[in-house]
Amino acid sequence: MFSIVSRQRVCHLPVIRIFRDVRSELLFSTSSRVRVGGSGRFRKMKPVTNAFLSRSPVKKSKETGSNPSFDRDYLDKTVDTLLQGERRNRYRFLHKIPPPALEPDRNHSRDNVIEDWIHIHETVINLGVPEWADVIGGQMFAGNNLRSTTTSCLTLRLADNLVMMRDEELRHMVHAIKVWPGDAGESETLATLVRSLDHECATRCASWSLADNIDLALIWARFAFRPEVSQFASKVIQMTSAEIDKPSSVDHLLAYLLLISYWSDIASLLRLDIASLKVVEDKLSVEFWDKMDQTEVAMVYTALNLLWQKAVTHSAAEENIPTSPLRLKEKIQNTYGFRL
Repeated sequence: MFSIVSRQRVCHLPVIRIFRDVRSELLFSTSSRVRVGGSGRFRKMKPVTNAFLSRSPVKKSKETGSNPSFDRDYLDKTVDTLLQGERRNRYRFLHKIPPPALEPDRNHSRDNVIEDWIHIHETVINLGVPEWADVIGGQMFAGNNLRSTTTSCLTLRLADNLVMMRDEELRHMVHAIKVWPGDAGESETLATLVRSLDHECATRCASWSLADNIDLALIWARFAFRPEVSQFASKVIQMTSAEIDKPSSVDHLLAYLLLISYWSDIASLLRLDIASLKVVEDKLSVEFWDKMDQTEVAMVYTALNLLWQKAVTHSAAEENIPTSPLRLKEKIQNTYGFRL
């Protein structure tokens, strides 16, 4: 028995010697001789900057297309210019002004979809994304992670129940989301809600007016968190493009071409015929020419030229097709003195 204990003691002797050798170095010290562990120094923490926990107003565009005229940051600046111009009333729906809050539906609870939406929207505007709001509120740490308590779960529940909302309530949501800050795009729960809203709007928009659809799709494109895909916008562009050669107002046509600019990736997939695009060119060159300012002229030409190029590509078998809207191009060059 004694021999076994002795062996154990012998086995521990090297460890004890090593500990004695380094013990003095393991103590917290401000010297530079520390060989094991951290430095032990008390370090002064850097002060918190003003940007700490600040909201992101607009998510920077990551698009790197060949034409910078279709970059969303550039288009946002163009819209800002239009909103300050003489014809700013034409684009007044693009002002980022929050709409009045929805009134709770006292007669039909519909699983409290209106109350859930009001709570979620106010949380995003005043506090932050649902995940962060739940942490700040202590609900996650308190164990109140039930579907009826946390904002994150309410958001997911609303995403499942959007089918219960009326058409005007869905359109209200689009107008309200336009004032959300850019950091809303970093939230998984809000992304789920926006995808559900996108699907529901795409399903119902066939019964809405084309003017409302174009306005809503433009608002969608200008969300601060930069949605890259949209079923709703794709559906609106397809429906509207099918009627571009029909009589329309200048406001309608310019909003459509601005929509083409914002969703140029969707527009590049369209299959339009040259005859329809010539009708649009004639309207812009003659009927609507005096109703546009210089910024609008540049915008509509760029958008029409994109559609024209795609139409020419798919009409290569035909002869004598100009490669661009030449009539509009020449009028712009003769009026403003620059070449396109």
